[in-house]
Amino acid sequence: MAHRDGRCAPLVTLACLLAPCLAQNPAPVVQGGAPTFGTTVVIPGGLRGDVYNLPNGNFRLPDFTKLKPVGTVYTAELNVPPRDFVEGFPGVTDRIEWFGIDYKGRFWVDKPGLYRFFLTSDDGSRLYIDDKLVIENDGLHAAETVNGGVKLSYGIHSIRVSYFQGPGLALALILAVARPDGPWRVFNTDEFKPPPNSDDWHALTALHSEPLPHDFDLRLALVPFHNRAASWQGALVVDAPALPARLHLLALLKNAHGQVAGQYSLDAPPESQNHTITWTQVLELPPGHYTVEGVAVERGGKRASAGTIAIDTPAPHTGVDISQVILARLAEPAGGDSSDPLVYEGRRVVPVLAPVWGADDMPSVYFVVYPDKRNTAKPMLFVQFLVDGQRLAANTADLPPDTNGSIPVLVEAAARPGDCELRITAVQGNDSATASVRYSVPR
Repeated sequence: MAHRDGRCAPLVTLACLLAPCLAQNPAPVVQGGAPTFGTTVVIPGGLRGDVYNLPNGNFRLPDFTKLKPVGTVYTAELNVPPRDFVEGFPGVTDRIEWFGIDYKGRFWVDKPGLYRFFLTSDDGSRLYIDDKLVIENDGLHAAETVNGGVKLSYGIHSIRVSYFQGPGLALALILAVARPDGPWRVFNTDEFKPPPNSDDWHALTALHSEPLPHDFDLRLALVPFHNRAASWQGALVVDAPALPARLHLLALLKNAHGQVAGQYSLDAPPESQNHTITWTQVLELPPGHYTVEGVAVERGGKRASAGTIAIDTPAPHTGVDISQVILARLAEPAGGDSSDPLVYEGRRVVPVLAPVWGADDMPSVYFVVYPDKRNTAKPMLFVQFLVDGQRLAANTADLPPDTNGSIPVLVEAAARPGDCELRITAVQGNDSATASVRYSVPR
C-alpha cells in the first residue's frame, strides 16, 4: 500500500529522501539552465507526455481521456525538484499554471522482484504500473512525497505518471526507483531499455518463466558435425508444430558461467501458418560447456513452448571422422557458403526430428565424412541396416571426391516395419569412425 512520509515540512522531507538518491545519479536533464518536463524532440524509448490546459480552480487530477492535449513533450526521466516555473513549454504552450501532463511509456525488467518507487509532486500526481495504481499523491499541495512498491516479473511493463499543476509558480515532479536490493535512483528509461527487437520480448519473457511453458510440442536437437583443433561445429535444430498463428523462435546460447554467448531468432513468415517449422542455426564454438535455451512463441505472446539442451564440445578428433547421421530432406537452394555443413549440392538440408515414419514417406539420410588429409588411403563407406537389433543388410560403397576437406552424403533411408537403425562407418586405411541413426516404421 502507498503511504505518506512523516509530516515534516515538505521541502525538508524532499531533501531527506533525495540526498541518497541524487548523489548516485548524473545531473538531471537541463534546458535553459533548469530541469524541464521534457522536450518537443522525440526520445525513442522514453516517456511521452501529453500536455493539457486545465481550467482555473481544478484541484484534482482530471480525466485526461476527456480532454484534448495542446501538445506533447518527451523525456527519459522525471526530475524536476521544487522550483519556480516561468518559461512554460517551449514549442507547446506558454502556460505556467493550471496545466496537466499525462506521461506514458514502457520499460524492461531484467531482474524480477519488488521494485520501490517514490513520487514527489507539487501539485497532484499518480503512478500506474501495468495500469494498476501504485502511488496516489493527488490534490493541491506543496512538494510532497509518497512511496509505493510493486512486484515486477521479467519482461516488458507499462508505466504512466499523471501530473497537474494548480495556481502559482512553485512546482515539482520527481520519480525515483529502487531495484530489488538496490539504491534509490531517479527513474530513467535509458536504464530500463527493452531488447531492440520487439519480437523477442515475449520469447525472452517465456524463457524466464518458472516453470518453462509447454503449450504445444517443441523439439530441440543438436547435430554435431566436425571437431577441429580450435573449434567445434554443430547445428542447433528447432522443430515447431503447425499452428494457426505465426511463430517467433528464439535461442540463447549460454556459456558455463551462464553468460549469453549468442542470441539467434527467426520471425516465421505469414505463409508458415499451419505448417511445421524447422529452423537450423549453425554454431562454431570453442571447447567448453554450453547450454541452449530455445523457445517458440505465438505472435502476441498468447502461447509458448520452451526447452533447454546442453552442449559439451568433445576433444578434437584425429584421423577420419564422420558427423552425426540424421534424417533429412532437401529444401530451397542455398547460398554459396562452402563452410555450411547443411548444404548439399547447392540446396539447403533440413533435419527431420520426428522419430516415427511410414514406409511410404521416409526422408533421406544425411551425414558428412571428414577424411584425414595425412592418410593417403582412399576413404570408403561401410553401411549396415538393422531392424529390431538384427542386421538385415550390409554393403561397402565408394565416396565422391573430397573437394574442401569434407564429403557430404545424402542417400535414401531403408525402411522396414519395426525399430530401424542405419549404421554408417567411414573407413580410411586402418582408421575408421562410426555413427548411426535410429527411427521407427509402424508395423
